[in-house]
Amino acid sequence: MTRNRLEAFSDGVIAILVTIMVLELTISHHDKLADLWELRYIFLSYVVSFIYLAIYWTNHHHVLYLTERVTGGVLWANMYLLFWLSLVPFVTGWMGENGLAATPTAIYGVVLLMAAAACYVLVRVIIRSQGKDSLLARGRQRPQGAGVARAVPGRDPAGALRGVGVAGHLLARRHHLAGARPAHREGGPRLRGRAPGHRAQRGVALSPRPGPGRDEVAVSLLFDRGTLRPSNGCSGPGGAAAGGLSPQRSDMVQVGQQAPEFALEGVLDGEFVNVELSEYRGKWVVLFFYPLDFTFVCPTEIQGYAKRLAEFRELGAQVLGASVDSKWSHLAWAERDFGKLGFPLLSDIKREATDAYGVLLADEGIALRGTFIIDPEGVLKYAVVHDNNIGRNTDETLRVLAALQTGELCPVDWQPGEATLG
Repeated sequence: MTRNRLEAFSDGVIAILVTIMVLELTISHHDKLADLWELRYIFLSYVVSFIYLAIYWTNHHHVLYLTERVTGGVLWANMYLLFWLSLVPFVTGWMGENGLAATPTAIYGVVLLMAAAACYVLVRVIIRSQGKDSLLARGRQRPQGAGVARAVPGRDPAGALRGVGVAGHLLARRHHLAGARPAHREGGPRLRGRAPGHRAQRGVALSPRPGPGRDEVAVSLLFDRGTLRPSNGCSGPGGAAAGGLSPQRSDMVQVGQQAPEFALEGVLDGEFVNVELSEYRGKWVVLFFYPLDFTFVCPTEIQGYAKRLAEFRELGAQVLGASVDSKWSHLAWAERDFGKLGFPLLSDIKREATDAYGVLLADEGIALRGTFIIDPEGVLKYAVVHDNNIGRNTDETLRVLAALQTGELCPVDWQPGEATLG
C-alpha cells in the first residue's frame, strides 16, 4: 500500500467516526432554549471528541507526509491507532448520556490515553522503517524542553496527542473541562503564531551558537518527550540560543583560497543527479546553503534564485543549492512546491560540505544561510553568512557577481553598467 492510499483510508475512517458522533447527538423534542440545558453533557462530550479527532487527523496527515515508505509494521501500527480512535464515538456517547458520571468519564480518559500511546507506537515504527537520518528521527534528538503546545502543522504530533490524552485523563478525574491555553509558535516549523520563551537570534561571524529558528520545517515534526520544540534553522521566532558566538575554526575556508571540493547527490528537475564542484571549472559558481526543506523562508529564497536564473546564466554562473536533507526530501519538496527549478538542490546528508564551508551548526546538525561565489579557477571570491531568520537578496548576489567579473575596483553601492575605479 502506498502512503497516499494509507492516508486516504485513515481519513475515511476518521470521517466515519465524526459522522457517527453527529448522528448520535440527541435532539430536544421541546422548543425552549432552557430545554437545551438538559443536553449540555452530550454536546460538551461531542465538542471535546470532535476537537480530539481533528487533532489526530491533522497530525496524522503530517506524519504520513514525511513517511517515505509504508511497511507491514506501519500498516499494523496505523490499524492499532485506528482501533482506539474507533472507540471514541462509543465512549463519547456513554459519557454524555450519563452526565459525565465517574465510570464512563474514566473509561473515556483511558481511551484517549491509549490512542495517544498508539500514536507514539506508530511514529516509532515509521522512524524505524525510515532510518536514523529521517526527519522524524532527527526530530527526536532535539534538546529537552517543557510545556504543552497546540497540535498544528509542523509540530510534534505524538507529543501533542499525548498531551490531549493527559487532558482527557484530567477530564475523567474532574468531570469537567479545564480550558488550557496551548503554546502557539510561528516558527520552527514556522507556523502562524509565537512560542513562549522565544529569543532573538544573535548576529553571526561564521559559526554562531545554535538555537531554535523561525522557519524550520513546517513539516519536520520534532519530538521532545511529549513537548514541541522547533529546531534551529529555517527560521522562526526562536532565534539562536543566548550565549554569544562559538569560536571560529582555524581551518575554515577563507576568501582567496581554493574552494573546498565536494561530490554530492541531488535533485535536478525531478531527476537524481551526482554533482561535483570540479565539473564547473571554467564557470562561475554561486553556491548557497540553507537550513532545511519544507520550511517557509527557505522556499522563498529558492524561488528567488529560480526567477533570476536567466540572469545568473547570462553572467556564466551555475547556481547550486544545498542543505543537509536527503535527496528524497529534496525530490518530494521540489515536486510539491517548485516543479522544475533549473538548478540542482544538493543533499549534504553527511554534513561534510556544510562543515567544510564553515556554515554547520554542529549542535543542531543544519546549515546557516551561507552564500559563496567561486570563480572559474575554483577560488572562493565571496562569502557571506547571516542570521537564519533573514532571507537572502538575489539582487545583491547578482551585483557582487557582476562586480567580481569586472576584475576592477568597484566603489560602494556600485551597480552593473556604472563606472569602476579602474
